[in-house]
Amino acid sequence: MNIKYQLLNNPKLKRTLMLLVWAPGVGKSSWIKSNNLEDCAISTDDFRLKIGWYSCNTNWHIGLSQNMNKHVFDIIHRIIELRMTIGLFTILDATNCSISWIKDWVELAHKNNFDILLNIFDIPFEQIKKQNEERKNTLTEVPDYALEKIYNDFINLKNWKFLNLPYIKTTITKKISGNPPEFTTDFSTFLTEKELKFDTWLNWKDTFVFWDIHWVPNIIDEVEKIVNNPENKDKRFVFCGDMIDKWTDNIRIIDNILNWKHEWKDIITLRGNHERHIRKVLYDMPMEEGKKYNYLIKELKTYPKNKLKEFDLWLLDNIVLTHSSINFYISHGGISNIEWYGLKDRIPFAEKEFVNGSWRREEIKIIEENFMNNMLKNNILKDNKKHIQIHWHRNNEMWEIKNHNNYNLEQGVTKWLYFAYLYITKEGIVSEYKIKSNFNFNDNNDE
Repeated sequence: MNIKYQLLNNPKLKRTLMLLVWAPGVGKSSWIKSNNLEDCAISTDDFRLKIGWYSCNTNWHIGLSQNMNKHVFDIIHRIIELRMTIGLFTILDATNCSISWIKDWVELAHKNNFDILLNIFDIPFEQIKKQNEERKNTLTEVPDYALEKIYNDFINLKNWKFLNLPYIKTTITKKISGNPPEFTTDFSTFLTEKELKFDTWLNWKDTFVFWDIHWVPNIIDEVEKIVNNPENKDKRFVFCGDMIDKWTDNIRIIDNILNWKHEWKDIITLRGNHERHIRKVLYDMPMEEGKKYNYLIKELKTYPKNKLKEFDLWLLDNIVLTHSSINFYISHGGISNIEWYGLKDRIPFAEKEFVNGSWRREEIKIIEENFMNNMLKNNILKDNKKHIQIHWHRNNEMWEIKNHNNYNLEQGVTKWLYFAYLYITKEGIVSEYKIKSNFNFNDNNDE
């Protein structure tokens, strides 16, 4: 079982802070290492070592210093908060048994639209004490009084039914002296087998791919006609971000999408950089200075929070439309390397990378050329399939929509130019369309 793939490729876990729960010595750090999750993990002991080093208590016990815990916790809190703001799955390697400690993380997660998932290490306390005895007079020994306190905290947490938070369980299945333990992690308490699959890899059907609407009224009119057309009732509609913008009446497109979802239409929505304001309103985060987005912020603040949160929760960072002979990779920002989408060993790129693109405006052609070289010339997947990228962002020079196996649908919808969209058939045939925009906002700093 590839734990890393399940954790990093499952949309349900995308914005999640996993707390590893139980005493020192149960194998939490070994579990992280055995599943190659070091790049996702933050360890309290690592920071104790970096800023506190070792210390000696009144019983002449030498171990990691606890004297700098306040600074350690402040640093960890700040790092995890930063990871949350850009949408990175994170693991906290600590005992995580104190109810007040966990509640602090729940509060931070709520503020950043993150979920908490407990990973409880199902190791009997007697076994933990025995392991600690084997560490006597070593730097990793835990004082008996500290172990007892952790045990009492854990029992209290268990009696409170783990605060009704979702959880999974990890057990040691094999341990040979001198070798790292082997683990089994049971997701059955949290995810069904169906949910374990990367469900943003979508099966094939006729699909409309709409790019940035940017609130433009006549574009919304045309999109409504397409989605509401009875002939399109069995088709999929993908909205690829920046559905809202800095002017008034943004609520219309949010209402439309929620209503279509409730009518069971096949609607997929991706996050664009303009949707960042939704989370700022929902979780009382600092607003950007200046008057550029005043109208948008005012509208979002008057919209029912439960509906705004529902809209936000539907936003994905990327999708893949997959077929026997062709894959379409869709994100707002555009990428150069296919491994970002979870092929081979998933690299934990932040949601923000898919939204903004990790490049400068003038580099879009380089990004597309690299994608083409990776997929066509180097054939890194060696699967004899055709691989096509669709994105929107920073097409300042107004190049053609198609560039080899890339589609860039930015066509200046807010500059009296065009709104572009694609129609992809079940056979993988792509048709390009443009709708003339009747709106112009002369803002050279528009994102």
